Amino acid sequence: MADRHYQGKRLEGVKGARLESRRERSAPPAEVTHRQAPTPPAEEVIRERVAPPAGPESAAPAAENAPERAVPVAESVTEAVASVVENAVETAAAEAGHTPEPPAPAAENTPEPPATAEEAAAEQPVPAAEQAEQSGEAGKKKKGFWADYGYLVITAAVVILVFRVLLQLAFVPTASMESTVPTNSLLVSWQLPYLVSDPEPARGSIVTFWSEELGKLLVKRVIGLPGEEITFVDGFVCINGERIPEPYLDQQGATTSAQSPSFRVPEGCLFVMGDNRSGSQDSRYWKDPYVPLANVRAQALLCIPVKYQPVKILPKWKGLPLPIVNEIHTVT
Repeated sequence: MADRHYQGKRLEGVKGARLESRRERSAPPAEVTHRQAPTPPAEEVIRERVAPPAGPESAAPAAENAPERAVPVAESVTEAVASVVENAVETAAAEAGHTPEPPAPAAENTPEPPATAEEAAAEQPVPAAEQAEQSGEAGKKKKGFWADYGYLVITAAVVILVFRVLLQLAFVPTASMESTVPTNSLLVSWQLPYLVSDPEPARGSIVTFWSEELGKLLVKRVIGLPGEEITFVDGFVCINGERIPEPYLDQQGATTSAQSPSFRVPEGCLFVMGDNRSGSQDSRYWKDPYVPLANVRAQALLCIPVKYQPVKILPKWKGLPLPIVNEIHTVT
């Protein structure tokens, strides 16, 4: 109780000193100057404010003398008041049995330094120009395949589409179709209609077809159509008893048949022969002389004759064949 009384007296003295200092500040400057006394050092004022009064009688003089000393040391008085209040709080807490905990240090927001130089370089901000360049390089990497190999993919797709769907490219190594298709020729044929259906080619057309008897692709000219009767009279071909013109033959009147003098073409089939009648193995000599329409692959369009001659450019290549393309002509 004595300590609380002592603290109350001290707070009253401090409050009185602050009140007198406020009054002194509000007074005219001349009056303050007239009443101003020599200012003691700030440390002495603080000791007088903090030191406990000797009794009730000593509190009053301190309060009376406070205004004269409060004017030049207002900041020191404020610090003294704060110190007194802290002492009072500590005293009250000690009496209650609680020890005030020291204030927790402020959280440190400073980021930890990177462990390695690579991490430090990674944390540094990247300029906008470098970001744009990096994004451009990433786009180039993503598009690199099409930029480098896209034309090859497109070219391959076009070649497959042209030579596997639209056209057929075949090589003719024999002389059975001379002189229309010379030996060692490239034959370009139109095959799209025969992929989607089984059309019936016209008489005189040159077609490629699959021979089940020989197990390979052949090229011949269509002579007999379904339902027709083919006969040979004096070296000429007759259809249903009438002789047909064959301007594509180099030698007229040389067509003969050793197996049978006549053939009747069944429905859905064709009768074919080569233009070199004396040097062609065709329907006249096969066991099954008729070609089903379903076996026809394409109709010939262009013929590209190719001849070979020895290469004489380099000595080590002497004797190797060099292909020479002759005049390309349409097949009729």
